[in-house]
Amino acid sequence: IAGDPEWSPKAGEAATLSVRPECWTFTGEPGSRNSCTGRIGDSVYLGEVAQYQFQAAGQTLKIFELNPRVSARSGEKDFTVSVAPADVIVLRN
Repeated sequence: IAGDPEWSPKAGEAATLSVRPECWTFTGEPGSRNSCTGRIGDSVYLGEVAQYQFQAAGQTLKIFELNPRVSARSGEKDFTVSVAPADVIVLRN
């Protein structure tokens, strides 16, 4: 989804992608569409929500997980996260 309805990005044009932290899911398969693989850095358990700093490809993503499986999430292994195409906002640089 383009953040500016008057703009349509062209192939190769620089853009910024915006994804709300609660839109990411840990159900992605490596290499699947709109996914990345990385490790959890800092995490905060907030009861019904966990907040993670997810390190992937030299970037840090903020991810919120509803009904978290905290014991299953460790920074010592890789996870793949994904996001639905409708939840990706494309912004002009």
